[in-house]
Amino acid sequence: TDIDVLLDKLIEGSLSPSAVTRIQTYINDKPVAQLALNDILFTHPSPAATSRYQISWGENEEKHRSSGIWIASPVGSSAAIRSAGGIPMPFLSHNLQFVVREPYQSPYAFPMGITKGIIDAKNPLRIVSSMRKAFLFYDGYHSKIPVYFGDVITFRKASQPLLLVRQSESE
Repeated sequence: TDIDVLLDKLIEGSLSPSAVTRIQTYINDKPVAQLALNDILFTHPSPAATSRYQISWGENEEKHRSSGIWIASPVGSSAAIRSAGGIPMPFLSHNLQFVVREPYQSPYAFPMGITKGIIDAKNPLRIVSSMRKAFLFYDGYHSKIPVYFGDVITFRKASQPLLLVRQSESE
């Protein structure tokens, strides 16, 4: 079987695992135990409602209203975040990216400057929730963590990568 072949190659040393980046979340400076392999969606509990939050990235900070924010690892960069305007990243990249989903721009406000970007060691993404309740959805809709008004959520590269074995670079 395929798994037997992979195990034999691992044992003989002709195949080695790749370390892929995962997403670490902090809520009020406390690390969340769950790491995301693909992506995290920060949003209002109801998909029909507006998400309200303050966003900080690099030296910039803004108040936003939108459908939420996608945060993706390189492994997850070819899925939902790509369809929202993100870019596919190299599989073994050490950075993350974010995209604000459907930002609401008031005609009387300054244009939004923080709508997408790369999260690296120098530029983590920080969100302060302005909603009574919101959710962080990890790698789909089955796993979610509630966040509340005033909670500060920070997204960084996890210090523990996932070791992944692939037969070839095209997989």
